[in-house]
Amino acid sequence: MAERRPQEADIRVLLIDDDESEPLQVRRYLAQISHGTYALDWVRTYSEGLAAVQAEAHDICLVSCRLGPDNGIDLIRESVAQGCPTPLILLTGQDDYAIDLEAMQAGAADYIAKASLSAPLLERVVRYALERHRTWRDTEASQDRYRQLADNFPGIVMQVERGPDGTISVPFVNAFALRFLRRDPAEIASYFAVDSGESLVHPDDRDAFVKMLVRTRNSGDLVSWEGRVTDGQGSWRWFHGTCQGRESGGAYVWEGAFLDVHQRIEAEAQVLRLNTELENRVATRTLELQESEKRYRDLIEDSIQGIVIQPSREI
Repeated sequence: MAERRPQEADIRVLLIDDDESEPLQVRRYLAQISHGTYALDWVRTYSEGLAAVQAEAHDICLVSCRLGPDNGIDLIRESVAQGCPTPLILLTGQDDYAIDLEAMQAGAADYIAKASLSAPLLERVVRYALERHRTWRDTEASQDRYRQLADNFPGIVMQVERGPDGTISVPFVNAFALRFLRRDPAEIASYFAVDSGESLVHPDDRDAFVKMLVRTRNSGDLVSWEGRVTDGQGSWRWFHGTCQGRESGGAYVWEGAFLDVHQRIEAEAQVLRLNTELENRVATRTLELQESEKRYRDLIEDSIQGIVIQPSREI
């Protein structure tokens, strides 16, 4: 039975190896795998391998540790640095922990000693690598959707992390916050430091803001807050939102979303001012009417007291 072309196979495999016997062995192992169909492409040099990886035409790549005068680990490192999304598995002639560690640090998805290579091992390593890759891809897609939603949110969306050593960082901040605050994440993080003499929050609202952070840390509850935040140029805008915290690998992360409600607050304040002004005007007018009525009543009473009734002479 003829082997399917790469575009027809379930899994497309790229082998980068300068040993002419290696593709024959790998192809034989792939043919023994009962689940799915595999198609194998083979290139033998560093430059050919790098170009094939960059083409992103394969589901997984097997990279030999030795490529003539070149090094497969270097190829993996360069591919990962260029943003290669394809899982890269290192094949080496010896089972060596140091090489294994170096491969992982370079970005390899896994490591196989050629002496141990078999159809079951190859199938398992490829399957695990592809599963991890799918999980990573789904996570990346989820994070992209989150970022898109956050960047379209008309307010501040931010993660603030306090590390085990007390170091403060801002792993995520949305586009609105960067534009509004006019500061980069490192500068924003500095305002959350314990010894910071400055704050992004208005002095009158700062205590409530700190209490919100403390409460989320102590209880994990979703806590709301409303207050003013500086725009980086001396002006303040009102925000309302919620914050929640969670443990993360020994660190603590606060996540908050705060909607820009400045126009609502200003409108409410304007309505309150108008109501107060109207009430004052009504009270003033009422007092004027009462005083006018009193003057009119006094005038009538004075007029009545001045009237003399004369008896009729015809009686």
